[in-house]
Amino acid sequence: MIRCAWKYLRFRPSRSLLIISSVALCTLLMTFLISVYRGVSDGTLDYILQNRCDLWVLQENATNIVRGSSILPARQGNVLSQLPGIDSFSPILLSLSVVQTPASEGTVYLVGYDRRKPQGGPPRVVTGRAIEKDYEIVLDNCFAAKHRIVPGDTVICNRQKLNVVGLSEGTNAFVIQYAFVTLTMAQRLVGDLKIVSALLVNADETVPIRKLSNEIAGRIRKSSVFTHEQFVAANRREMQSGFLPFIIAVCVISVVVLVIILSSLLSLMIMERRADFAVMKTLGASAGFLPGLILLVASLVASAGIAAGLLLFAPVTSLIRLIAPELRTVTTLFELALVIATVAATCLLSGLFPMQKLRTIYPAETFQ
Repeated sequence: MIRCAWKYLRFRPSRSLLIISSVALCTLLMTFLISVYRGVSDGTLDYILQNRCDLWVLQENATNIVRGSSILPARQGNVLSQLPGIDSFSPILLSLSVVQTPASEGTVYLVGYDRRKPQGGPPRVVTGRAIEKDYEIVLDNCFAAKHRIVPGDTVICNRQKLNVVGLSEGTNAFVIQYAFVTLTMAQRLVGDLKIVSALLVNADETVPIRKLSNEIAGRIRKSSVFTHEQFVAANRREMQSGFLPFIIAVCVISVVVLVIILSSLLSLMIMERRADFAVMKTLGASAGFLPGLILLVASLVASAGIAAGLLLFAPVTSLIRLIAPELRTVTTLFELALVIATVAATCLLSGLFPMQKLRTIYPAETFQ
């Protein structure tokens, strides 16, 4: 049966190449989209995960920093400093800002933090150093690569000249990248407003987190208090609700298109080799032989297409990164297995529809 399946694939090599290419492109597209989703998911949460604390205090009704905003008076830090059971707290101010260079400009998620506090800054500075004073800025390394910025350059943000002193890693959310300045500078850039977006609180080991959370909520009016786990989960849900439906929709469309293409081409193959199938029926081929042959052809196409798609993934991704350095892809074995299983099942499903045409082929056609 295998020799027969290869014979039909070699009968029209250009068509077989078209079928395998369709499967390869579908595999490549689905792998790329899922790896981008994983990269965006990890990149979006990296800053939060690296700045682990016991409690996140935000404005009332604010649940995340992915697609939400939060404004608290900076003086609320004085309230925290008077509460027993708090080991430390770190204020941060988040705002969307445009960073300009002589040749280009780009939007960043600007984080203002107090460098004297234990948290709030970039997770990892991979080139240069962290900020030490006002008028300094640390940029994400992908953002810097895209705009050809290196430590020592000067950028403009809200008409303020800032010296780039370092580049960070773990601060790339794909659609936007983080940048870091002092809290004082961040407040100056938003109009000298004494505000913060969140307070990162670390509790004393002797105080129950739930009790401290209730105490903070009662002392700071119109605030929301989350444990670190709750805050991570809320940000993950927000990211998934905005990005995951798009990924699913594109993958579903790809599967539907692949089913249509493969079904049409396999049906055409059956019609072209109709006489061969009639002869097989005349010679007494079992009821399952011809359907099994079609499924075997679909399996061979699936195997070749999936292998080609996975081999193309690395070079294609590298090429795209040359155009968009902020692109981040993360691939896991589970997700690769999911793509392989989905494409293989799609190919086998595509082989089921042309089988209906086998019923219209009769042994008597051999003698026409």
